[in-house]
Formats: sequence, C-alpha cells, structure tokens
Amino acid sequence: MGPAKPLMGPPQMTTRTRINLLGVLAALFLPWAVYITMFALWSFQLRYTAPGKVLAITVILGLIVGLYCLYRVQLSCRALFGQSSLVETGRFAVWALFIAVTAAVAFGVGVPMGSYNYSKNMRGIYDVQSLNAFVEVNPATMRGQELMDAGRVQFVSGANINLNLANGFKNTDIYCVAPITVNNAALASYDFWAVGKNCCSDQLADFRCGAYKSQEAKGGVRVTDDVDRDFYRLAVQQAQSAHAIKAIHPLFFEWTGDTHEQMLNDERAGYQFFLMGMMGHFLFQAVLVAIAVTCFTKSAQEWAWSSETARADPEQLPSELNDRFSFATVATEAETLEKTAPPSIWSTATYTPLAKSQQILLTRPGNVEFFFPGSFKQGGDYVQVSEVAEVHVIVAYDAETGRCYSGLCLQAHPNFPHKFSRTVEEVKVNRKAAQKECADDVSEASPSMGKLSHQCSWMSRSPSAAKLSPRMVKSASRTSMLSMEKLGEPDEPPPTREQQWFCCLFYAIKEGILVYFADDIESCEQVVQSVQSRYRDVQDLEASMKNPAVPCVHPQAQIYRHLVGGAPPVVGRVLSRVLQEDLARDFQDQDLGHSGP
Repeated sequence: MGPAKPLMGPPQMTTRTRINLLGVLAALFLPWAVYITMFALWSFQLRYTAPGKVLAITVILGLIVGLYCLYRVQLSCRALFGQSSLVETGRFAVWALFIAVTAAVAFGVGVPMGSYNYSKNMRGIYDVQSLNAFVEVNPATMRGQELMDAGRVQFVSGANINLNLANGFKNTDIYCVAPITVNNAALASYDFWAVGKNCCSDQLADFRCGAYKSQEAKGGVRVTDDVDRDFYRLAVQQAQSAHAIKAIHPLFFEWTGDTHEQMLNDERAGYQFFLMGMMGHFLFQAVLVAIAVTCFTKSAQEWAWSSETARADPEQLPSELNDRFSFATVATEAETLEKTAPPSIWSTATYTPLAKSQQILLTRPGNVEFFFPGSFKQGGDYVQVSEVAEVHVIVAYDAETGRCYSGLCLQAHPNFPHKFSRTVEEVKVNRKAAQKECADDVSEASPSMGKLSHQCSWMSRSPSAAKLSPRMVKSASRTSMLSMEKLGEPDEPPPTREQQWFCCLFYAIKEGILVYFADDIESCEQVVQSVQSRYRDVQDLEASMKNPAVPCVHPQAQIYRHLVGGAPPVVGRVLSRVLQEDLARDFQDQDLGHSGP
C-alpha cells in the first residue's frame, strides 16, 4: 500500500468579490428610516398634541443610536490605536460601523429638519385648526376683543383692504400691514389687519400681499406666530402714528379668497417639504452606500491573489505571505495532488501537533454553516467567536509546487472570550504513550503514520451515554484514528450552557472544520509557537533522518500576526476566503479507497 495522497487540494483563486447585498440594503434603508422617523415626529401633529411623547421617543431612540454608534466607534478606535486587533465576527461587521455612524448622522439631521418644517409650515396650520371659524364678520361694527379665538374669518360683502392706510416695518424682513374696512369707510378702531412679509415697501404705502387685487376675496386666515405678530404690531403702531388712526386690539390675517383652500395650500407646502427632505436624504445615503461598496470591495479584493503575478514570478509567493490568506497555485490541482507529500495538518485530523487538547469537529458536507454575526452552527449547536481578538494567519507553503494551506488562530481579548455550546460534539485524539513522546523533541512529535494508526482509535468516554449523529458515525467509519466524546462534566449539561475559551484555531480537515480551544492567553501563544516550531511533514522527516543530505522541501508552517491598521480582517471574510473554499474541494484518500464528499 503506497503512501496516501493529500486529502485536500489548494484553495481556489477568488475571481470575483461578493457584495453583501443584505448589508448594502440595511445600510441604505436603516439610516433612512431613522431620518424619516425623526423628521416626521418633529414635523407633524403628534408634536403639537403630545410634545412629551415626541421628546420621550426622541430620547430613547437617541440613546439607542448613540450608544450603538459609540460602541462601534470604540471598537474601531481600539484597533486603530493598537490596544487590540478588531475581529468582527459578523457578515455585517464592516457595515455595522457604517450603519451606526450614518444612522447617528440621520438622527442629528432629522430632528432640526423636522423642527424647521414644523415652525415654518405646520404649526400655524394646527393653531388655526384649533381655533374657531367665523362668518359675516363686519369690521365696522365688531371689535378685536370679540374674536380673540378666531382662526378663520369670512368678512361681510363689501369688506376690502384700505391700501391708503398701509404701512411697512423693516427688521431684516419687511412686515406689511393694511387695515380691513368696509368700502374704505373710516372706523373708530381698526382692529382687523391684512398682513404679509416682504410684499410692500417700508417707505411707501404699496401693500401687495395675498389676494389684495381680488374683488371677491373676503376671507382671512389668522396669523399665530408670536414673533411675526410682534413685528406686525410695530408696523400697526407706525401706521397709527402716520395716519392718525386707532387700533385698540389689532388681529392679523392673511387676506385670501378661500380660507379652506389657503389652509390646504399651507399644509401641502409642509408635506412637500417633508417629501423633498425624504428624497434628498435617500439620495445622500445612496451616494454614501455606493462609496462604501466601492471602498469595501476594493479592500476585499486585496485579499485575493493575482494568478497572473503568480505565473509570472512564483518566487514572489513567500514575500507575499504576510498579507495574503488564500492563494491560487501555479500548478494545476492534479499536479499539486501528485507532488505534495502527505500528511498536512490542514488535510487530515490523524496527525497534528495540536491534537492533544480540547477540540471539536464541525462535520461536512452540508452541515457546516457559517452563521453570522458571531457564531458557526452545526444544527442547533454553535461556536461563538469573540469580537475583540488578535488574528494569527497560519500559512503552509510548498516552494517546490507552489501549494499553500491556510488556517486561522484567534486570540481573544481577556475581557471578551470565545464561547461555545456544551452540546457540540467533540473530536479528540487519544495519543496515550505517543502524547508523552510528542513533548520530548521535534522528531518524536512527528510519529509515523503507522505508529499513530496503532495508537489511536475511535471511542467514546461514555459509550452508553454518547449519542452520535449519523453523520459523525459515518465520519468515524471512514477514519479510524480519532476518538469521540461529549465536552463537559460527566452528567449531561444543559443544552444552552456555554464554555468560555481564549483561543480558537480553525483549519480544514477531511471531515470538516477542526476547532482547537485553549483556555488562557498564554496557551494561545503556545498554540501559535507550537505549529511554527513543531510541525514537520512525517514522510519528509523520515527521509531526512535516513539521509541527512535530503533537504526538507515540503510544507512548513509559517505564522503571521495581522497588524492593526487599514481594514481589520473580518472573521467571516477570512473563513470564506480560506476554510470554506478548502472545504468545497473534494478530498481523496487512496488508503481508504474512496473519495470524500
């Protein structure tokens, strides 16, 4: 029986960067929804009838948006200034910060825009609607005190504006007034005034406001703005002095032919302003999203390896390992499978220097699901990755064939450990005596395949209690060098109980993704150092031991810490670029005489 071929081919080159459509839609519509909500709350009738509710909703929504924005910005700042590497575990990781910041901007813009629309267009309408409507009002016989609660007024036939008694008062704007009389008759007190802004001269009596030319206009809509009324009173006082008239209790109206139509026009102006603001912000947000998509896509493309560069100069591959996590190989897949000697820690679970501690296996095919944000699911079980961690990219490179393998080690922040469900089934190698030998030196840490086959077997710590899924049983029948057990106490723990860990190492094997856990920060560093210092290819080592002149040219593990700066690696993206592509390939094992799923 000849040597087994590698169980995994090289990662495929990524030819196209996928756009997170759900993230794009969320980034487009969520901030827009925040803007519309605040714009509407501060523009329309709820603010007039229940200002306390509007204020409470604003405070609550502001706290939610503000705290979430601060949380995302804080994570980014910690990564930017080197306090920790930011490992975002969700599909929306990059978009989350964008959504948080733009939602905060939308909130900050929506409130003043709504306030402007309310004071400019809507508040006067609601004031008038809350007042009474009067008809057949005679300015010659009625006084202002009698119509204190007037909102809309229809004057008697013959009522008109006396343009000869008009006046204008200038204070930035020109506040224009003219008395409403009956057939221009002189009155003892001119208490009803037609008014307008910037429709007359402050030097001449040339009132041109509202429907002043219409002979049919007999209506007035009350002016309720306190600031405007103060300046109209000053204009009336000037008119009293200039024309020697009296105005005991002046009331101010916009002169119109149809008060109902005038109200509808004013209300329509408020809604038009609201719609224009909605569309303007939507276009603004769409431009921001388009820019973000362009930037994020460009950043994502930097993770892919250029096949043209690889073909032109294969010797450049080692120098690029520091910022490439997945590679397209120069040789074809068939040539690579023929030339690369087994085993590899990324191709089988039967041999790995890390297979001596807590590990779990997320099996394949079809049941390894990358579920974001934050967890990798197998059925109802999950492994949740910390959002704050340091990233160590593990790359094994074969200079002879140009073949590369990739793995990912995530060292969690002490305050934000990784978690996993205690119901996740675990794969653990039982080395027995071989485990002691592995701790002596590098050569003993790399026993032969036959020795490992003799010392390792499938088993369960509690055969009567362990319930293996059909997929795991099938996986066990195919590989006779792994042991299965439940992770946790002897008694079955609650399904929802979680265990905290500070280090996770992910790499692809024949059965799926093997996840290695370490329980403290120091052991995380040991994990990284162990792979780098102790990994050797078994067949290559045996050949070197027999003939020292034979160089070790087969894959050696190299580890690179991702430096903070630019766009931190998103765990979901790294897995998609590295592990998921590796898992998508067919595994082959000549010893077992079958192909993988």
